[in-house]
This record gives sequence, C-alpha cells and structure tokens, in this order.
Amino acid sequence: MHFKKWHEYHYQEQDENRKPLDDIVSKVRLTLMSMNELLKIVRYSNLFDLNRLMDAIDSINDETRTSINSNDDNINQSENNKDVFIRGKCYRGRLRLDENIATKAHHAQVIEGEMKHALLDGDVTNYDLDRGFTRHPIDDLHNICVKLDGPSIINHIKLLLWDKDTRAYSYYVEVSADDITWTRIIDYRAYLCRSWQKLYFAPVVATSIRIAGTHNTVNKVFHLVSMEVYYIQKPFALVGDIYAPVHNVATIEASAVVSEGVSRVRNALINGDYLSYDWDSGYTCHQLGSGGIVIQLCQPHVVSSM
Repeated sequence: MHFKKWHEYHYQEQDENRKPLDDIVSKVRLTLMSMNELLKIVRYSNLFDLNRLMDAIDSINDETRTSINSNDDNINQSENNKDVFIRGKCYRGRLRLDENIATKAHHAQVIEGEMKHALLDGDVTNYDLDRGFTRHPIDDLHNICVKLDGPSIINHIKLLLWDKDTRAYSYYVEVSADDITWTRIIDYRAYLCRSWQKLYFAPVVATSIRIAGTHNTVNKVFHLVSMEVYYIQKPFALVGDIYAPVHNVATIEASAVVSEGVSRVRNALINGDYLSYDWDSGYTCHQLGSGGIVIQLCQPHVVSSM
C-alpha cells in the first residue's frame, strides 16, 4: 500500500495522536479492487476495519453477474476519468470523446482471432476472399477479442462485416472491465446482418471487447474487416437494446440492399434518385400475385415511418 509507506515516511516523528492517515483511508474505494487485492494486500495492511473490508467483499460478490444500467446520469464526471455504475458496482474508466480508441496508435490489440493484423489497420476498402479481414470459426469456443489500452468508457462500436457478396451474419458483442466478468451489450443472434454495423448502447467501462459470430449464410466462418470503438456525445435513442434511427436507413450509404425484386440496375429503389426514371429503368418491380420487393437493412432497427 503506497500511501501507508508515504505516511510512515512523513509522519513517523509526529505526535502519535495525530492521524492524518485516517482521512486518506476513508477515501479508498475498496469495491474497485479485485478480490485478490482485498484478500492478499488490503487484509494484511491493518489499515482498514474488518467490517468495512467484509462489506466490500460482500458487495463485489453480489455484483459478480453484472448488467448495464442505462441511466446516463450515473456517469460521475471528473476531468478525463469517470465512474460508471453497472448495477451498483462502480468501475473507473478513461473518457475520450468522439475518438476511435480501437487503433494501434492507442495501443489496442487483437488478442483472439485468426489473421489478427487486419482488423485495426484502418483499411476498409482493400479486402477480398483471401485478405483484409480477421476471422474465427463459428462454434462455441472461438471469438474475436480486442484489448484496449486500459479501462475506457464507451457507448458506440462500428463493425464492418465482410460484404463482397450477399452473405449475412449473426453475432453478439460482450465487454469486460476485468477480463473475468463479461457483459453482453449487443445480441444479434436472431438477426441477419451485413456490411457496416453501427452499434449503440448505454455507457459501459471496457478493457476488452469480444465479438462472437454465431451464423454465416454461406459457410461456418465469421469474417470481420474493421472495428472502431467510441464514446460519442451525439444523443441516440434505443428501444430495448435496438437502435431507433431518426434518419433514412434504407440507403446504399447505410449498407441496405434490395434482396428481392426486378430491376435493370441493382438497388435502383434505394439509390436516392427519384427523378430519372421511365418505362425502362429507374424502378424496381415484381409480378402481381408472385413474389415481392424486399429491402434488407444492414442490422436490426426500430422504425416507425417510411
């Protein structure tokens, strides 16, 4: 305990009745420490009342299985470091506004997955069947895991799924502040997703982020081209855990595709051109009584208008 050594050095010749160390000890948040630190270091320091130590251990045990509290008011602001409360348990993390922290410049690393070098290189254009992505076999054991440079507060992740054909993926995302307890922040196992994924969630402290693919419509491998991690200041709306956009998401720019329907030009329905059309081009159609027109969005959204 560094402050115990500091106290012994500076106050060993002071009046015995003077106990400035008590004020310092009262500021120590034991619930932020690991169980190993509490039992192996704090316990034998003789600085803390045994009841206080037991209360901290009891609190940690109660919150072993954590879930995210979506109340943004739980963020306690203090310079660049913040406290985020996750179901009563407080984690401290660094806050960097509107900045991608999943980069090599920020010392982020891919620690799980095959072809690790591709995921964080910033290249979102040069990829094909053989290169430019990180992958893992779809099973119950493998995933792609990114280690950040330290505990960080995040609320937004961007993923680029391999999209050079019509395939779609299902997956989930989990985060951990201690690499022991993992919290699932995104669960798209029941959805077919493609191309760019813009994921929004309540603020959470993460040291590690893992993405586990659960389905690929073509084969048994999950392919991830790019990953970006942020804390964004721009407000967003969630209905349950699903993003509710306020803008048009049925566009080529939003990675939507027309998966069913007849047209001379693929995606003519969603290319934004509603002036240049005639009997031959500029529209999408289907035969009455047979089939239909289907637009596949890039990910699940809660929508209320068209």
